[in-house]
Amino acid sequence: MEPEANELPNEEDSQKIKKEDEEIDWERKEGITIKEVETTVGLTHLTDNQAEEVINFIETYCMLIFSLHQKELQDKKQDNENNEEPKNKAA
Repeated sequence: MEPEANELPNEEDSQKIKKEDEEIDWERKEGITIKEVETTVGLTHLTDNQAEEVINFIETYCMLIFSLHQKELQDKKQDNENNEEPKNKAA
């Protein structure tokens, strides 16, 4: 039995989620499909349009986090370059 949208997963659902997590292809190149969203525990009640909104949200969120991470790396690199002392400085 599928949990309602506002319910927490029960033990059986938790085990299913854990098993699915172990099968994640972290190097996949394809986007998330509507079928994947609609077959996810807690999301089976969604319409195709709602599933598409979930996909768009996930993609937008991931791009935002990636962009922020890239900016953080760039800022850290710039800080490191600014904090380095010149190598030919006279002692």
